Amino acid sequence: MAVGLAERTVCAVNLLPALRVALGLALAAALAGCTARGAASAGTLTYGSGPVHLEVFEDFGCAQCRTDALTLDGPLSRLAASRQVQVTVRTMSYLGSASDAGANALGCVQHQWGTGTARQFRMGLMSWPANQDSVPNYGTALASDVLRSLGKDPSPVTGCLERADLVAAGNRSDMQLADRGLTTLPAYSINGQAPFSTTSDRVLTRVRAAASAGAAR
Repeated sequence: MAVGLAERTVCAVNLLPALRVALGLALAAALAGCTARGAASAGTLTYGSGPVHLEVFEDFGCAQCRTDALTLDGPLSRLAASRQVQVTVRTMSYLGSASDAGANALGCVQHQWGTGTARQFRMGLMSWPANQDSVPNYGTALASDVLRSLGKDPSPVTGCLERADLVAAGNRSDMQLADRGLTTLPAYSINGQAPFSTTSDRVLTRVRAAASAGAAR
């Protein structure tokens, strides 16, 4: 049964401290000579095409984000495959080391194997049985286990998984979200409009309505 926003469990975050941390991490990464490898995609994943652009703001350390991601993956994949929607997942990294490791690992995997494997990896991290605690541990060992479950040898990305410098790109998503004035995750934006938080079924309703409107033009 769908519930109102006030009734559901979400990750409510004050983004002002997070913004300061994000700026500090980005500066530290730059001063340390952060490598460009994978940095552009760390924390961000885009797939599909269509008249509707859906942005998903989530954090690997957020329990409701994981629930919504698992619920929406199938329907959004079908909409993307039918060229009704382009989906951009923006992985936040301000809920602690688990968030950093998850955003970093997603960038590592996408750089090495491409978007298709990165999408599978994201869902693998979200659904891994040992990772259903309120704040899971997305460490190198877990990322390696998920990759093996996908038939991938993790050794080519071991060094990348152990680094923290790539999360600066994910933190840029934090800053973008803060600029848009939203403090609750998961959050969604359709065609660049103001982000909103609601139930997963209402997200699909809005996306489908936007796709129908676009097709009618």
